[in-house]
Amino acid sequence: KAAQSVLRENLIWRGALDRAGVAGSLAAADFFLIGSKSDTWGAVLNEAIYFHRPIVSSRNVGGSCDLVLPGITGWSFRSGDVADCVAKIDAMHRSLDSDSFAPESFEALKKEYSAREAALGIVRAASS
Repeated sequence: KAAQSVLRENLIWRGALDRAGVAGSLAAADFFLIGSKSDTWGAVLNEAIYFHRPIVSSRNVGGSCDLVLPGITGWSFRSGDVADCVAKIDAMHRSLDSDSFAPESFEALKKEYSAREAALGIVRAASS
């Protein structure tokens, strides 16, 4: 219950947002939290990377294994494990104070997971 209280008191829960709402919220955020029980990729992770926002993500969000690099672009937690989620949020708060999230890490991921790279990957796969 203490962990749930921390979540209620220290986070702003936005719920579903349209494109403009996502951009505005990410631009204003210290970090991005996605707690989905299941998500094939989680395109909003790419949007958080675009805005250089560190991420706390459920491991059940497909893109988290590629985009959430522990201590570099954020942390992932076991889905449904509130204590693990709170521990990762706590780690995030400590890291935000130390400026440990380098813009270069976000820029590298933006390039690697861009629409252009995805299209080139499809072309390469179709050509082989």
